[in-house]
Amino acid sequence: GMPTQLGLQLWTRYMLAAERNTRGIPRVVVRYEALVDDWQTALAPVCDQLDIPLPSATSDLGTQLSAFLSRNPTRSNSA
Repeated sequence: GMPTQLGLQLWTRYMLAAERNTRGIPRVVVRYEALVDDWQTALAPVCDQLDIPLPSATSDLGTQLSAFLSRNPTRSNSA
């Protein structure tokens, strides 16, 4: 695999490039922990920005989101 330090450097480089290249474009930042803790609250600003409806928790999409996020760990530590 890739050394952790190199992976972190690449991630930082890509995140800084993404930030630089999207300046002036509307965007919303969502913390992963917030998404896992309460996806409806975390996605509300995203849906507002995109002018799309927020899926209800009982809709097919809401059920799929809840199931997917509930089986994913909020943090992984492979170092």
